[in-house]
Amino acid sequence: MIKSLIYQGARKFGYINWRGKKKTHLAQEAEFDYNEARLGHFYFYYIGHVNGFAIGKRDWVPISILNGLVSGPQLLNQQLSDGTLIDRGSPLWVDWVNANHDVVMRSVAPSWERFSRNIHDELRLSEENYYADAAWFKHNGFEVDEEQQLVKVPGYQPLFFVGNQDL
Repeated sequence: MIKSLIYQGARKFGYINWRGKKKTHLAQEAEFDYNEARLGHFYFYYIGHVNGFAIGKRDWVPISILNGLVSGPQLLNQQLSDGTLIDRGSPLWVDWVNANHDVVMRSVAPSWERFSRNIHDELRLSEENYYADAAWFKHNGFEVDEEQQLVKVPGYQPLFFVGNQDL
């Protein structure tokens, strides 16, 4: 009975797929060490005898990712794919996009659309624009971790990768 309730909860929140397996983008979550990671523009990462990156944290989206998801998904997908060397058709990538699209669009897109109608995609994704974006999210009621450049979006699921880059 308890196992059934845990399974139902995990399915409801999108942590496992219909076969009961942990989603591909979350499979290496336990292996990723945030304490070893550096903060990059799009993700946390470390490079060494083992490489790893995480696009955000549970319920916390990097500001640059959030901007890209709601305003310039094609450009964001290209930049992330180039930066992580993950094939955009891979199960890892597809699971991550599918898990987060609705969550982000429901929580952020309605407010963001009014703000970003006339801003070019590359400007929205630029590092120089980060502080204006952080202020905008705060002003619109979002919790912002300025030190780690994250916005709280309940239900967001990070993408984790640990190992070599043979994807």
